Amino acid sequence: MLLLNLINIIFKEGKVPDMLKEGLLTPVFKNKGEKNMATNYRGITVLPVLNKVIETIVKLRINPAVLITQNVTQRGFTAGSTGKCSITSRRNIPKIIHPILRIKHQSPRDSKRVPTKIKLLTGTYILQPLRYKIYKEGTEDHCIACECKEETLEHLLIECEAWNCSARSNITNTKYLLTTNGNVRVEDLTCEMTIQVLMDITKIQKIYRITSDLISQIEFQSRRLVFLIHNARYQLVMKDQAKKKAA
Repeated sequence: MLLLNLINIIFKEGKVPDMLKEGLLTPVFKNKGEKNMATNYRGITVLPVLNKVIETIVKLRINPAVLITQNVTQRGFTAGSTGKCSITSRRNIPKIIHPILRIKHQSPRDSKRVPTKIKLLTGTYILQPLRYKIYKEGTEDHCIACECKEETLEHLLIECEAWNCSARSNITNTKYLLTTNGNVRVEDLTCEMTIQVLMDITKIQKIYRITSDLISQIEFQSRRLVFLIHNARYQLVMKDQAKKKAA
């Protein structure tokens, strides 16, 4: 009863006692670098058990509302969801499909490029920072093609000069389609905007009143871009692994 009263007071006043904010901090080695360097340790704080009780209550209260409004592409840590189901369905709301999967295919080959695009869209595509973390392959977070910059989504699709031959024409075609047939100005196509167009053009469809036919053409260019870069990148990964095995 005392615990119940304490929790009710916390919810009523919206304040958590300072004593519940104190925890036991333990340094945990990151398994890389020298053990005598403090920067190679990650601090893990264990908070009081009562905090877990309060968090569970909050979760049970807000979860139903959150699941209804949650973006279908942002369900990485949602129970019962995977990268595949997050793009095609939403819990308690059956038969909801992500808009990019409804876009008309330009060709049978175009439809086969969708899985790679979805991996990038849902964050399940293994870029170099994650590859290094999991497999310890390559030079930490550096791009495996140019090895001079962190491999982010922006670097992979737009910035990396190693993919210029295969990718540049698709980006140029995409921008041309938007500025010529759509209502998008050249100055609107910033790096962030270009990434949005390449990843999910449907997000800006209503804003710029882009027709379905134009959406289909742009999505074709986007899928082709992603597929070409993925293939070229995959070949580099395989060559690198073959060299390591030979050594």
